[in-house]
This record gives sequence, C-alpha cells and structure tokens, in this order.
Amino acid sequence: MNQGVKTTLLLLRNSLLAVLQGKFLLKLNVGKYMVHIIFCFFMFSMAIWFSMMVDLSLHKVEENYETIDDLQMINAQYRFELEELHRRGEIEKRLARMGSELHDAQKPATVIVE
Repeated sequence: MNQGVKTTLLLLRNSLLAVLQGKFLLKLNVGKYMVHIIFCFFMFSMAIWFSMMVDLSLHKVEENYETIDDLQMINAQYRFELEELHRRGEIEKRLARMGSELHDAQKPATVIVE
C-alpha cells in the first residue's frame, strides 16, 4: 500500500511537470492547432474586454441619468421661484395701478411666542 501511494504521487508529479514543460501538449500533437488556439484565446480576450467596456459605459450612463435627475429638480425649483417672483411683481404693479397701498413686507414678520 505504501508503494502504491508513492507510485501515485510520482505519477502526479511527472504529469504536472509534463504539463508545465509543454511535453503533454507535444505528445498530443497540439502544435498543428496552435494557430487556432491562439486565435480563440485572442477572441475570448476581446469578448471579455468588450464586455468590460460595455459595463463601464452603462455605469457612466447611469451616473449621468442621476445627475440629470438632480439638475432637473434644481431647475424646477428655480423656475418655481422665478415664477413666484414674477407673480409678486405683477400683483404689486396691479395694486399700485388700482391705488392700493399694499406692498411686500419690508421687515420680517414678528413672531409672538406664548
């Protein structure tokens, strides 16, 4: 049994060395397909690279959508404030034409606390 374990370990060691040194591929006569192997490796590498580039682009697009949403909210807020100021000015002009003495408050309101 001890001899069988040593033989198995030796076989595994020799097989691993044969694979690392390329002797295994030479015994299988893979040399004639080396161009095809290199081409497949290149194609797989390109597919992985394109996939990574697409993921990166989609990530940038997602970030840009978030930025656009934020900017649209800010734009809506500014438009609301501008419209409010425009309406206040119009109302003040109409009241002045009608002879009313009402106008926007010049001082802040006084808060009464109990």
